[in-house]
Amino acid sequence: GRVVSAMGQAAQDADAASRRMAETAVRALDDASQAADIARDAAGNVQAVASATEELAASVAEVGSRVAQSAGMATRAVEDARRTDAVVRTLAETTQRIDEVVTLISSIAQQTNLLAL
Repeated sequence: GRVVSAMGQAAQDADAASRRMAETAVRALDDASQAADIARDAAGNVQAVASATEELAASVAEVGSRVAQSAGMATRAVEDARRTDAVVRTLAETTQRIDEVVTLISSIAQQTNLLAL
């Protein structure tokens, strides 16, 4: 009896151990499946970040190009303003000379009128 009883107990223990191992294997498989899902999600997120980074880089390049164009336009505007200032100064000097000539002509006309009297 004891040997049979011990053998029966050993069989029950082996059965319980193999059930625990099967349960552990099922849990490990579930955990591995969840890990694979998480890895797929992470890969998708990495791809989304990479795409967003590419779009950001393209936007930065476009902004840089527009800033360069704006700087060029500003430089040309400054040059145009300088040329305009030079023209205005020349006109002011010419106007001053014309005023001097008109004053001289007026003076001569007054002297001529005095002589005519």
